[in-house]
Amino acid sequence: MIDRAVNTAFCNVMTLENRNYENSAATSLLGWWQDAGVDTAISEVPHNWLSATLPIKANVIASSAAPPASLVPQTLDALIDHLMTGDIPDAGPPKRRVRPSGDPLSTLMVLVDFPEAADVESGQPLCDAIFDKMLGAVGFDRNSAYVALLCPGRPMTGRLSDDSVASLAVLARQHLALVSPKQLWLIGGAASRAILGVDDASARGKLHKVNQNGVIMDAIATAHPRMFEGSKSRKSAAWTEMQRLVAKEAV
Repeated sequence: MIDRAVNTAFCNVMTLENRNYENSAATSLLGWWQDAGVDTAISEVPHNWLSATLPIKANVIASSAAPPASLVPQTLDALIDHLMTGDIPDAGPPKRRVRPSGDPLSTLMVLVDFPEAADVESGQPLCDAIFDKMLGAVGFDRNSAYVALLCPGRPMTGRLSDDSVASLAVLARQHLALVSPKQLWLIGGAASRAILGVDDASARGKLHKVNQNGVIMDAIATAHPRMFEGSKSRKSAAWTEMQRLVAKEAV
């Protein structure tokens, strides 16, 4: 429709009697339509084409840049407070965030990617009964293990972007340094990528060594318990990794 309008306007101009005016008007008219975006199929950025200023290409700024090291909380209480009330990528409002639970002095730290909807409602990470059974199978319970979240709130999309994971990893590694567990259980792809640099599927099959500020911890990665229902293979894979962590057998 726009092309037809431009062609009609151009033909009308070409019939003008004054040749000099004709050329000038045609050039001006077509130039204005080109500036207005006739030659562009679609544009996502609106622009006031009647203003005196030319359109400026917007700068793309990452929505979740990693915080400077000087701004990372230096105590566990301060870090948890920041996670619960600070500007955290994809975490949503503070009232919808979930605090870590359990004993921060435990030898086992569990880091899960983000809370499920049920976790948000209960205020407890990994509130599913399956997780309690998994903890019990390796000799822990909710009071004797320390359970934390990479992202304390549930993302609206149900997943964490790569930019968010990169930013949250800075806080997660500080969390590890402050808790200093001997064993680390990473649950979900985002938690695994933040600490090991690969998702949980790629991390399986070996006992990883994580060095955080000189503290060496044994680490495994498994899928989230939400993935286990109706899948014996996923349950079996998780059990194999959990046994590897308890036995400290690198294979």
